[in-house]
Amino acid sequence: MKITRFELVVLILLFSQKMIFPQGIDTNQNKFIDKFGYRLSLLNLNLFETNIFKNNSASSDFSTNLYPSITLEYSLSKTSIIIGKYRYGFEKYITNTLLNVHSHWIMLSYSNQLNSNTTLGIYDIFEQSGQPDILNLYPLYTFASYIQNREGLWLHYALTERTIFEAEYFLRQRSYTGLYIQGSIYQKDVMHYGIFSLMHTFTPKFSGGVQLGCIINNSNNPAYIYTEPFMIINAVRNIGSGLEIQISNRLSFLNFSSRVVSNDLSSNRMDIINTLMLNVSKNISDHLSVNVKYYYQKDFSNEPYRKFTNNIFSIGLELYFGKASKVYNNITENISDIQNYNRIGVDSSAILTNLGYISLQNSEYEKSLQYSLRALSLNPNIELAHINAGIAYYKLHLLNNAILHWETALKLNPRNEKLKELLRKVKLEKK
Repeated sequence: MKITRFELVVLILLFSQKMIFPQGIDTNQNKFIDKFGYRLSLLNLNLFETNIFKNNSASSDFSTNLYPSITLEYSLSKTSIIIGKYRYGFEKYITNTLLNVHSHWIMLSYSNQLNSNTTLGIYDIFEQSGQPDILNLYPLYTFASYIQNREGLWLHYALTERTIFEAEYFLRQRSYTGLYIQGSIYQKDVMHYGIFSLMHTFTPKFSGGVQLGCIINNSNNPAYIYTEPFMIINAVRNIGSGLEIQISNRLSFLNFSSRVVSNDLSSNRMDIINTLMLNVSKNISDHLSVNVKYYYQKDFSNEPYRKFTNNIFSIGLELYFGKASKVYNNITENISDIQNYNRIGVDSSAILTNLGYISLQNSEYEKSLQYSLRALSLNPNIELAHINAGIAYYKLHLLNNAILHWETALKLNPRNEKLKELLRKVKLEKK
């Protein structure tokens, strides 16, 4: 029986969990339903793009897209979780009907929290879809269906309570079913991705970071062999009441090794692409989110056919419901860019503590309690998380629990005079 790379890495991680956590699989959880989580989602994404083919002959178009999906998760233990997701995509364009596609996207991921600071995960993604050949040399485009497989490994490490480091590597193999390089040989791309990220929480409502990465495509078509180093700078501001603003800028350098420029046969093609993104998201309720994005793209290419300026406006509305596993208690993803394969189940004590604080300010006491207790399960020595949990318990009229957390916070920081006074008043109130 042949074992795939994904299955081999899962076995290695399960063995490492057994060695690091001698208790192994958590057998104290009697109910299967407590280990099981699910999420049903329907995302409607509407886009207007001023340069749909990304070349110097602008062609604008409007599209509407539907992405129903189902996510299933199962906690193997208090520190590890398996997640499976299926998403169907329907994309319909008003003018360029050749771009209309149906897609199938399937993901299987496994993550294991090795200790309070480190989480390790792997995933495998399969997709069947279609796309235009927008990297073509000429204004005329070919269209080809393809299937692709993506296998990845990521590491999430908390350097401090406010600073997070992440590293990710994945291999994407794309096989075209309608794009030939010669004769009956289909094009096949083998793309290597390496990404390093550093994120810092400056205040409970403001965070930012930088991401460095590189893409290497080893295609069987010499004209598609390229490297693409890139850098992303990102900033996120939480306004309150479920409103969040995000600004990011991506600068990439696309260098082809064997594709000559149309007006200069002695030079290979090179693109410098800058993308500025502004994103505003709002949680309307516990089951409804709205997302508005604007992209400005500029390509400074030495290929005359390629130079372009592009503006993209998108409005997304997502309806979802479900529950997370009570054992792992991961944060469910909100509405996101459909092309951004964000990992599920990755969190840190610092991020969760900040989410607990923000939820308190929005009078969402049960949600604040959930975040704060999750943060303390990762790191029981966070003073602010104990304070937040105490306030949430107090607002929910559970005074004994509130007192317990505030007393623990004072043990961590005996100099907190304001907390001492608050604790004294609550004890008197209890009497």
